Amino acid sequence: MSTLAAYAISPDVDPLTFNVKLDDLQQIPNCTLHIKTGQDGTYDQHVPYVVNSSVTLASGIQVLMGDFGLPTAITALKRTARYYFQVTNASGSTNDVVVEYNGSVDTSRPQIDPNTIVVSNITTSGATVAWTSEANATNSVEIAPSINFSSLTSIAATSGVTASATLTGLSPDTIYFCRVRSTDTNGNSGVANVPGGTPVGTFRTNAINTGGQLLWAIPLFTTGAGKLHTYSVACNQNTGDIFAAFYFIGTFDPKNGQAAITCAGPNANGLLMKLNSSGVIQWARQIGTNPQENIALQSLVVDSTGSVIVGLNFHGTVDFGGISKTAGGADLAIAKYPPGIYGIPPNATWVTHVTSQYDILNVKVALDSAENILVGTDTRGTMDFGGGNTVTNNGGSDIVVAKLNSLGVTQWAKNWGGANDEFCLGICADSSDNAFVTGTFLTSTNLGGATLTALGLRETFRAIYDGTDGSHLFSAKMGSAKADTAGGCAANLLNNTEIFVGSVTQLDGASTTVNYGDGDQAVTGTASVVAAYDTAGLCAWQRFFGDGYSGGTHLPFGVVVDSAGQILVTGTAGSMFFGIIAGQYVWLTSYGYFIFMLDNDGIHLWSRKAQGTSGIGVSISLAESGSVVVGGNFLAQLIFDGGTTITAPSSLGQDAAFLVKYRI
Repeated sequence: MSTLAAYAISPDVDPLTFNVKLDDLQQIPNCTLHIKTGQDGTYDQHVPYVVNSSVTLASGIQVLMGDFGLPTAITALKRTARYYFQVTNASGSTNDVVVEYNGSVDTSRPQIDPNTIVVSNITTSGATVAWTSEANATNSVEIAPSINFSSLTSIAATSGVTASATLTGLSPDTIYFCRVRSTDTNGNSGVANVPGGTPVGTFRTNAINTGGQLLWAIPLFTTGAGKLHTYSVACNQNTGDIFAAFYFIGTFDPKNGQAAITCAGPNANGLLMKLNSSGVIQWARQIGTNPQENIALQSLVVDSTGSVIVGLNFHGTVDFGGISKTAGGADLAIAKYPPGIYGIPPNATWVTHVTSQYDILNVKVALDSAENILVGTDTRGTMDFGGGNTVTNNGGSDIVVAKLNSLGVTQWAKNWGGANDEFCLGICADSSDNAFVTGTFLTSTNLGGATLTALGLRETFRAIYDGTDGSHLFSAKMGSAKADTAGGCAANLLNNTEIFVGSVTQLDGASTTVNYGDGDQAVTGTASVVAAYDTAGLCAWQRFFGDGYSGGTHLPFGVVVDSAGQILVTGTAGSMFFGIIAGQYVWLTSYGYFIFMLDNDGIHLWSRKAQGTSGIGVSISLAESGSVVVGGNFLAQLIFDGGTTITAPSSLGQDAAFLVKYRI
């Protein structure tokens, strides 16, 4: 009988290579591999030897069998354990091969650099923790209420070098001790505490309804029996400079060395103003000096040079500052102004004049990533944007979408609508530089896709048009059987969504079914609406904030989204219920001006108000260093949260304007 022999080629590494042979033959027929742990145990794991095959045992050990005369590989052995191997066949059994898999195994712990650990997206109930681990590592985050990490909670993180975990279900305004753990394939674990925090090694969740610190508030008004009405604000996020657009009647004194500015009346002139980050007027430019002019500077946006682009409608002959244009009726203009210097209002860099047969109600402007200018408006007749870009309505008022380059030259212009009225109330560029448009329509419409039929008299819409040529990509209706209104839109570039704001009006305070794309939802009374849509137009979420019992006013007019995906909305409303957050009822009792902020998922973070006569926020813009500026209108007095009060002469009897700045 031939004698079997077996030996380990590499006993201290994984995988173990193992060879078995006869003393006089290289072929080993009908062999079985036997495995046991411990000298006194019995061979309890048996593997029939089948060349060029593999098997995984119940213990997790993997056996990779080679061809006759070639090594067998055995892997997934436990460190520090002693294994016994034996091979048998009809000729007999091999000697026992003893392997203690230990000596050459890497026992060093993964080294985590604490400087790579970042805690971000902190909310009232969650946070994100990310760090640099090592290849193939299993990662987790551990949080606890105390520094000794008793009663810790472990949260699984993504594996590999780039590790991250999303923490949810946390308590508001709470300090959490936090550390990260990375475990390599040999079972070695490395741990590191998060850097910073008070005390060190911690982070703190946000408190409910904190933030929104008021930095300053200023009133702006004309003298005599006049009015100053805010249309739009836009800020330079690098310098904090503020541009504000108004229409006015009467006399306005900039109080910066410039002469007082007087509207010839009886129709309103336009007023474009620049203020510094502290709210001090730098210059003010009157647009229009003819008594028959009626000029509305409706929309502003600031480009990367600090210049401001203005969208407006006008009558008569208007001096824009070095450039004059004469309207045939009520025409549209897009004008660009440089930043200017203190006390000297700049002349226009260029003016694009768009002729129109009939009055234009809305003019909205936005920039895409290349600083082309998207224009959203509406028409009841024919509009000529120049360069052969002419549009004619289909009946009633149509929406019009156009694109100008940074020099004001029209690239394309398209109109959409049916036999009834459609109005464009918001436009922004999405992450693909397409035009996302919102507005309202009556009865039914066609915005380039299927016909949309309103449930009630007035419903809202969202539509997406290709940024290259204006062709239709998507359109849908949204709203209820009551009266719905669009307030505007803004791009959330953090997660490639667009944010819509609007309202559902029910003067009888009844309940109705509302759907803004995320399914039917019952809403009682009048409510403000905030909804998020992806680049395909599909709804990610919808939120309704109302009083729940009466038919009060809800009109959100302005929305912006910061780099963290946080959503800020301003407008005017009665009471507003934001839900039960961390066991607390969160209300805003306003009856006038409001501002609120939601997180990336539409959850309330903070809200502020001002009580007074006819307070309304009409426009909002991100400013420098995590701040935001709101422009609005009021009568006589506004009292902001915390007691800051602004006043205007009661003799005005009409609108005064205000600007207010908050720390986000």
